[in-house]
Amino acid sequence: MKDLKAFLRLSRIDTTIITAGYILLFFLVLLGPNKPVYDEILFYPNLALYEQQGLSQGFLLNMKDQAPGPLYEMVHFTFHFITNYKFPAMRVLNLLLFGGTVIILRLILKNFKTSIQNPAFIIIGLPLIWPISGMALTEMPAMFFGTLATYFILSLAKTYYPWSKFLLAIIAAISISLSISGRVNFIAIPIATLVFAFINKGSNIIYFIIIPVLSVMIVSPIFWVWQNLVPPNQSYVNSSGINVWYGILACSYSSLLVFFISPGWFVVNKKIASLLIFLFSLLCLLNITFNFIHFQAIKSVFSKIGSPIIDYFSEQIIPCLFITVALLFIYSLVVRIFEDRFEPQKIYFYLILILILGTSVKISHQFSSRYVAQVIPFLMVVTSKFQELTVFRIVLVIIAVGMGSYSLISYYNFPY
Repeated sequence: MKDLKAFLRLSRIDTTIITAGYILLFFLVLLGPNKPVYDEILFYPNLALYEQQGLSQGFLLNMKDQAPGPLYEMVHFTFHFITNYKFPAMRVLNLLLFGGTVIILRLILKNFKTSIQNPAFIIIGLPLIWPISGMALTEMPAMFFGTLATYFILSLAKTYYPWSKFLLAIIAAISISLSISGRVNFIAIPIATLVFAFINKGSNIIYFIIIPVLSVMIVSPIFWVWQNLVPPNQSYVNSSGINVWYGILACSYSSLLVFFISPGWFVVNKKIASLLIFLFSLLCLLNITFNFIHFQAIKSVFSKIGSPIIDYFSEQIIPCLFITVALLFIYSLVVRIFEDRFEPQKIYFYLILILILGTSVKISHQFSSRYVAQVIPFLMVVTSKFQELTVFRIVLVIIAVGMGSYSLISYYNFPY
């Protein structure tokens, strides 16, 4: 009886803090600057061009300061009769897309075993979600349609009526094409769907082949006009090389996301912990001696401190921590995939996760944690069964809400 009362008390506290997080995010957006800030400044001028030329060759060739495709303009043009292209109204629209993503994620998670009720709502406990949901940027529209597409694909797998399957396949393909037109990283979804077709087999295989083929056909005219994966004015961001360090950063940031929502997902025992400590110590020693990694982690934070010792620590020690944490993430990922190898739907989400993270190695300009935030819905699916209602979880949510709100406020006040 005491255990039940303690659980219910924890549940109430958890629900209260999560609800408070959503309310805080809403009011931060509502009371935010009445002008574009940070990268909003870069994307905003393209709206005027889109209103003049629409989704035309002229618009696609003359987009400026925007590597992602035209989904941002398409969404904000569609609802401009409500927002009038004003701030913070445009951010509220983005926040509504975030709310829609949470609802869709909740529906998706009903297909999987979870240890707590409503595991989707913990998404507010991820610091990286705050900037992309609280600002009118390009990530959230693409994430919304990418998550929506996977929901329709799972629904198709459970449907018995051919006409329903066909309709769901069409809607899924359109949703995928929209997500790719917002962020090319979501090309991971049609690739994973094609693999899923042969893993899942059965009578649905034809639909799981139609979906990726149709989605690529719909979105390909954009890339045909560009003759590239990005607009001509942004061709410098599409490098032909591979940046392994950015792949490491993507995995280390993913580790941070998992730590905040499902720390039990990590595969750690005494032997692995000892090995990680040894590896971290060795990397630090080698880096201090030979300086083979020179990277200032969390530059915006450490630059404000202005201490040479702190700068040295951030440049020499923290990158070694990133490598160690990334290796733990990769090892845990391999183990969990092996454990879930008989669950085709779970493997599908693992594929999407891996493919999106894999695109990080192709980034040729500055790396941003916002790129990693795009995997959040898929990461939450594969880690959902490891969510636990504990005091530690509640503490993490409080810390994450504090970090996320501070990050969003910092973007609002960024001296551009």
